[in-house]
Amino acid sequence: MQSPKERYETDTYYRQFVDTIENLIYHAHFTPSEVREAAVMACIHYEMRYGFKHYCVPLKVNEAFAVLTDWREDEKAKRKAKEKQSG
Repeated sequence: MQSPKERYETDTYYRQFVDTIENLIYHAHFTPSEVREAAVMACIHYEMRYGFKHYCVPLKVNEAFAVLTDWREDEKAKRKAKEKQSG
């Protein structure tokens, strides 16, 4: 995977996108914070419109969700055991 700098130097479309954003900031149409917020909003809109079916979730993300699910189940079990002891 290329770094953003490498991609800027090799990918014309990406370079135009970055240059457009930079010009919007330069001409005081948006602040860098507003650009970041807009990028997140665009991603949210895309995902709400098209869902997650257009890209693959890496295996490690699925593993992380499994760990989180196991942790939640352990926490529930601990809470129930604690309630039994106090009740």
